[in-house]
Amino acid sequence: GEQATARIIFRQPPPPGSELMKVTGELALDFVVEVMEGLKVQSVVVELDGEVLYEEETAPEAGTVVIDTTTLDNGVHELTVKVIDNRGVATTYPRFLQAAN
Repeated sequence: GEQATARIIFRQPPPPGSELMKVTGELALDFVVEVMEGLKVQSVVVELDGEVLYEEETAPEAGTVVIDTTTLDNGVHELTVKVIDNRGVATTYPRFLQAAN
């Protein structure tokens, strides 16, 4: 398959550790998207449990995409960031969050 061309650097939620991240209240997303030299980002999609929260040509400004975890069932939820480059190659980063409200 195609080499993953995008890198996503998470600041919020923090980079994955060994622990499942517990979240309460509101979680404002903050991440940076980088693609390999010579490529461009075509779209950035943020999904929570398969539901699209954000879809634009660039990563969201820090804090503009907010997940209100009080509306989620307690338990594990999948946050996915997908970056598609100008060749149409998608790189997907899943993150698992545990809602605990």
